[in-house]
Amino acid sequence: MKTRQKLLFSIAIIFLVIPLLTYFFKFRNPLSDNPQDWAAFGSYLGGVYSALFGFLSVLVLVATLREMRNANRHERENSELQLSNAMATKKLQDVIQLTEMIHKIMDNNPTITDKDSLPHYLAMQVHGFCRQQGVNDKEGLYKAAQGLMHRDKNRFSSEIHVLAQLIKSIASIKDIEQEETAKAVVKGLLSDSFRFWLYCYAQVWNPEAQRYFLTWPDFHSVPEELEHFLL
Repeated sequence: MKTRQKLLFSIAIIFLVIPLLTYFFKFRNPLSDNPQDWAAFGSYLGGVYSALFGFLSVLVLVATLREMRNANRHERENSELQLSNAMATKKLQDVIQLTEMIHKIMDNNPTITDKDSLPHYLAMQVHGFCRQQGVNDKEGLYKAAQGLMHRDKNRFSSEIHVLAQLIKSIASIKDIEQEETAKAVVKGLLSDSFRFWLYCYAQVWNPEAQRYFLTWPDFHSVPEELEHFLL
């Protein structure tokens, strides 16, 4: 039994005993043979204990309602937590599926003959432009890459729609920790090179993805095969 329940039980016992002790201390008479004395004693007990039990009933009712309210609150909080966890799990699953879908689309992309060598192939094309224009900073490098994507409209035309939904899904996550987990998953499944080129393609051909990229500024970075163009 909890300490609070023990205390309430002790108080109830005291309230039940006090009227009897008061009566016997006030009227220190031996047990009477007179029915009227017993009737008076019964009336006394009925009057005192009916009011007392009524008061105790109200206390019990209040305590019961309070316990029910607390139980309902805990149940509601647990339900909300379970729902939140379920939604977070689903969001993360959606992020993984969308990222994997991008890879599958790349595998079936007729413009990509070798996905592993594609970043180096694109880097070589940017290389000539950078040499001609004397590009040696990040801003110029991004402009050169986006210029290449502008000339290569069909390169990621299918992948970019899935990417827009992926970035949108992550932007809808309200919990910061869950959002960072989702971003880490994407960075683990999509290499720096592909994130860079998908970003550059989106800046040219997909305004929706452009908007959501504002919520994830470090989605992209200059990949290793292009870093040597920078000072």
